[in-house]
Amino acid sequence: LGLFYPSLAGAGIHTMTYTYTGNNGCTISKTGKLTVNPLPEKPIITIQDTALISSADYGNQWYYEGNKITGAIDKQYTPHKYGRYKVQITDSNGCKSKFSEDYNYTTSVPEELNNDLIKIYPNPTESQLNIEIITSEYPTVDYTLYNVLGETILNSRIYLNGTKTIEVLNLKNKPSGIYLLTIKLCKNLYYRKIIVSH
Repeated sequence: LGLFYPSLAGAGIHTMTYTYTGNNGCTISKTGKLTVNPLPEKPIITIQDTALISSADYGNQWYYEGNKITGAIDKQYTPHKYGRYKVQITDSNGCKSKFSEDYNYTTSVPEELNNDLIKIYPNPTESQLNIEIITSEYPTVDYTLYNVLGETILNSRIYLNGTKTIEVLNLKNKPSGIYLLTIKLCKNLYYRKIIVSH
């Protein structure tokens, strides 16, 4: 019985010969070629603002604390809680890479929005969402809206123009569901879950 180990043979085209000898002493041989595809490179995770970024453009699958995150298959993933994250790549041949090194996400998780400076309404909403900022202390406020897959849906900067500024987001064409709105005010990062219901 002959065995072929792709991991030992390595990537490439390998010539294999199978020989069989019957009880009558007759021997037959068959030769063919077998292609061993290379594994995808082990991905590397970096961070940009609050999002984790994979070094691979396609084929990503994100994991949290060793468990697969359903639907998290994009190059970018935005965590919503502390913990260890990693990513694995599957290429077009179905070959899987080694897991990335764990990324311990501890310093960038936003805290839930609960102050009098920023008001978000109406929530749930059918179409428009208002971000009302009641302060003249800061010149700008940045916001980002994510879907449940961690993909960026909207992001922009609000320039404050007095004691009260209202930014209106048009969500009429966005699918119904739960979204995450993050707001960066000076060095503080806040979030609020948004429900879109048509």
